[in-house]
Amino acid sequence: MRAELEDLIAETVVWLIGAAHERGLGSAVILLPDEDDYDDALWRFVAAQPGVVVFGTDPYGFDRGADEDKNRSSVRRWSERTVAATAGLPARAMGWPQAFRVPAGREPELIWGAAEMEAAGIETVAAWAFGGCAAMSGLASADPDAVSSALERAFADDAIGVRRLARHAN
Repeated sequence: MRAELEDLIAETVVWLIGAAHERGLGSAVILLPDEDDYDDALWRFVAAQPGVVVFGTDPYGFDRGADEDKNRSSVRRWSERTVAATAGLPARAMGWPQAFRVPAGREPELIWGAAEMEAAGIETVAAWAFGGCAAMSGLASADPDAVSSALERAFADDAIGVRRLARHAN
C-alpha cells in the first residue's frame, strides 16, 4: 500500500509541475531529507522536470541531538545531494535552515547551517518562520529574538555571500 501511495504522490507532483509549466509558471520543489527513502535518481528526475526553477531540501536538525559535528555533516550531505540533483539543469539549488522550534542556545546553528549550505554550492538559502515563529505557539522558538538575530547574521553579506546568491535570483 505504501508503494502505491508514494507512486500516486510522485505522479501528482509531476502533474502539478507540468500543469504550472503549461501556464507559464515555475515550480519550487522542496523534498524532505530522509536517509531511508533517499534516491539520487529520483531527486534528479524531479529537479529535471520542465518548469522546476528551484529544487531543494530542508535539512532540519533541531529534533536530533545537539552534536554539532553530526549536524554539520548532515546539512553538508543534504546540500551536496541537492547540488548534485540540479547540476547542469535550469533549476537552482535551494536550502532551508530550520528557523522554528529552535531550542535555546542552538541559534548559532542557523548561521553555520546557512554557511554549510553555501559552501556546498547551494545557490539560494531561505528561512521560513518570521520572528522565530513567536506568533505560532506550536512552532515558536525558545528565544525568537535570538533566532531573528542569528538569521540576520546568517544572511549578512560576510556570512554566506548573499550578493553572489542574489545574482542568481534574477
